[in-house]
This record gives sequence, structure tokens and C-alpha cells, in this order.
Amino acid sequence: MRGLVKERNPTKLMIGSIDIKTRPLKLAFLVDSNSGSQVRDAIRLASTLWGGAYFPIIQLHKHIPATWRDKPLKAPPAKTVILGYIDAFDPDVLVQFSTTLPEYIGETGLRVIKPEEVWQTLDEGRSHSPKFGLGVFEILREVFDENFKFKAKYPVSVILPRIPSRLSLFWASLFGELPERHRGIVERNYAEALEIQSVDVKDDNLAELLAPKTRFPRRLVQHGISTESRSFRRHTGFVFFLDATKIDDIVDFWNLRGLGKPVIPVPKQLSNNQQLNEYVIGFLKEHRRHWPHNPKVCDLASFIRARNCSMEDMQAYATSLKIEKDPNDPSPDGFLSLQHWYPRVWDEWARDKDGAVPDDLSGKEGVVSARPASSCLPPLNPSCGHTPRPRFPLARDARRRAVEARD
Repeated sequence: MRGLVKERNPTKLMIGSIDIKTRPLKLAFLVDSNSGSQVRDAIRLASTLWGGAYFPIIQLHKHIPATWRDKPLKAPPAKTVILGYIDAFDPDVLVQFSTTLPEYIGETGLRVIKPEEVWQTLDEGRSHSPKFGLGVFEILREVFDENFKFKAKYPVSVILPRIPSRLSLFWASLFGELPERHRGIVERNYAEALEIQSVDVKDDNLAELLAPKTRFPRRLVQHGISTESRSFRRHTGFVFFLDATKIDDIVDFWNLRGLGKPVIPVPKQLSNNQQLNEYVIGFLKEHRRHWPHNPKVCDLASFIRARNCSMEDMQAYATSLKIEKDPNDPSPDGFLSLQHWYPRVWDEWARDKDGAVPDDLSGKEGVVSARPASSCLPPLNPSCGHTPRPRFPLARDARRRAVEARD
């Protein structure tokens, strides 16, 4: 009898589409405390990888420096800070530049690799693509297709900065810096097609180097990446006042920018540089934004004091900036706010309150069709990845939009 009854609910199959969003494979660099050479090597590696400007540099302090103390509060424990940074930036892979690793790093369950593993394929002469992530050569090919294949009316310029010996670590953190081998390949294989120029970094050419259409290594690795804020507290941008001779301040600048927010560094050693000051004034004007529902109120960029600078020095610099207000401006607000503390990226409770939640990163987005017969996602390459590769090139976030279909 049972076999003669027709089934009332035939089998349902799901068909539809899948939203796929690519993002860079996220690395985090672990360096020994106060090691300028390891920090610079980390910057060089970051300058070769898509999304590298957003990869944090985490110093493995045994004891947090005294400059972290915010009286009457004590400095947080080193382990808390290190694990807090890892939790905040949520990397896919850790890269060990440090001599040793604390045991608690292994307990995170994250894969740990050596720096030389990233470009192992290049060292072996097998490929100009990295083993982890997408590389600078793929980015340059995309930049060529977008800007040089057909002559643009307002073309970008690609430069390779020559880092001076004075404040070299700071300049490397600002512009990025290619390792010698990568720079040689770029000069031999890409310089002519992309009209790449090597330019000395000097105090009197900052306006030229920082022009919006100029692409240097740090901006190249941000190519094709969109950021989306996840912080409750809104920040339009940061001006970071630092001591460019202090490794801790440079690492803090690197990680502050790695949150995904616009950041302009102002070394106190260059506080009298007219080109830099004009650039900062333009930044403050750009990031002073009227509220749509109440134009008398503005969101402002924040001046943040580095731990090795005094509040008095930062206030003096901010006061020295002569910013002219539009006479028709309806708001009495100024152009900046002063913040004496560094955002507590490592503190899960304070992170959102300080606007220090790292932004979501994404590359190319697309929609692909999904069929019941296939359990695999069709390939979707980011803007700078032309062909899928069987390695660890990128990460994909997928969201299924499904509809029911009867068989």
C-alpha cells in the first residue's frame, strides 16, 4: 500500500547564485623587541605582497616599555598586548622574523612560516609569484593594463623611492621599499613599459612624491583593495605625531595605518617642513566633514600623540598650522581634535570605543551561479590576479543566494 502512494513532497534542490568577495591573504609579522633590522625586513616583505600595507608588525616584547604607562594605570602585560594584536588583525598566517617565539604563539593554532618561504618560488627560479598571497609583479601587470596599455588622459606615475640614510626606517614605512632582488626584476622587466622612475626621497620633494596619482611600493600593494569600517566610533582620519628615530613609534604608525583608516605621519624632526605642513593642512580640510542633518557640526581628523612625544610638542605643532576657513562655512568647529593616547588595538573591550577595529578588506566582488551537481566554488580572481593558482593566493568570502527548484 505504501508503495502505491504518490509522494506529496518531491525532493527539493537548491539552485541560485553565490556572492563571492576576494580579499588578500592576511599575514602578521613577528619581530624581536626594538629590532630595527627586522622591522625594515618586514616592511620590505610587505611591500611585495597584495594588501601588505595592512599587515601588522607585532613586537614580541618580554616587558612592555615604560612609555606605554598611562598614569595612574599600569602598562598592560606583554602577552596580553601581543595576543590582542593577533586577535584584532586576525591574520591567516604568522611570519616569524624574530629569533625565537613564546610558547603561547604556538597555542594560537595559526600557521607560522619563515620570511624566506613567502618568495621561495622566486629564489628557486620557478616563478615570479609568491607562495603565499599575490605579488607585486602581478600588481604591476594590472597597473599596466589599467593605465599604460592605452594612454590615459591623466595617467598615474610609478616610482621606486631611493631611501636616504637619515630617518631611513621612517621613510621605508611611509613609502614602502622593495628588496634588492625584487627591485632589480622591476627595473629590468617593468620599468620601460610602466615608465617607472627611481626618485631620491628628500625633504623638498615630498609634495611630488605624495601626489595622489603617484604610485610607490606601499600604494601599489593597496591597489584594488576596498576597506569597510567595522568600528562604532567614526574617525575621518588620523595625523600621527611621532619621533622618527624611535622604532616603537614607527611600528605604531605602521599598525595605525594598517587599521585601514587614512593616516598622515608627522615626524617632529620635520615639523618645520613647509611641504609636509601644506600636505597636512590639505588632509585636515579634506577630512573635516559636515553632518548631513546638521551642517553646523563636523567630524574631524584626530591628532594622535606617539608614545615617545610629549603632548606639549604635538599641541605646539597643531597650533602652528595656519588653516583658513571658508567665510561661508556654517560650522564653528575647528579642523582637528587632539588625542593624547594611542588607540588600544590590543584590548578587545576598548578596541571599538577607540575606533581601533581593523577595517574589512576586499578586492574584486562577483556573482557566480551555483548548481546542485557541483560542490566547488567557481574561480573569481581579484583585480590583480589574472589566473587561478594552486597555492595560497587569496581568501574568499562567499554568501549563497539560493532558490528552491523541484526535480
